[in-house]
Amino acid sequence: MMQVDPPWPIRPPNTRAQRTRSSPSIPHSPLTRCPSGGLWLRVGLLGACALIIVGILTPVNATGREVDEKEAVERVVRQSEGAVASLDCSKIDSHLAPDARWIERSYPQPASAAKWCEQARVAGVRIEYKLHDFDVQVHGDVAWVTLIIDGSFHAGTPEARKLMGHAAAEPAEWQSTSAESIVLRKVGGSWKMVLGHSSIVPKVQDTP
Repeated sequence: MMQVDPPWPIRPPNTRAQRTRSSPSIPHSPLTRCPSGGLWLRVGLLGACALIIVGILTPVNATGREVDEKEAVERVVRQSEGAVASLDCSKIDSHLAPDARWIERSYPQPASAAKWCEQARVAGVRIEYKLHDFDVQVHGDVAWVTLIIDGSFHAGTPEARKLMGHAAAEPAEWQSTSAESIVLRKVGGSWKMVLGHSSIVPKVQDTP
């Protein structure tokens, strides 16, 4: 008779099972106790979990540091404006960098106000500030701030009004709103103001 090949290959004897039965028993160690690849699967899962935790916590910490720096910058600006309003001449320049400049109805000038402060205090100038609408941006060791200042002023003598940039014939009391932008630099771990600009906000005219 003609030999007919089977429709599927004939498998060889299960020599692996035979070898397993004939091999001497080897004591299991803790590493071989897991199924094949189980140890590395667990190591991989632990590593993935660690990376996920680091990825979650790092942005939070970075955001926290950024918030702290913004608060520190705003605090410096508030303290500086407070020294101006109270005519605290011992502190009025304490938040300025040595080369700080200021622009207000003029070309850039040295920002130091200690001399003006002494003159204004002697002349009887009184100032009240309300600070609001802070916008603080921090990028490394440089920050900038914009804010709005509602000011009330009293200058009872012609000399006082001159110090405040007003003509002698103008009223002794007035209010104004100004917009300020300030650039700060971190120097020796402290924020210092290096450039400032102030401009009067025009009063909104009522339309009929």
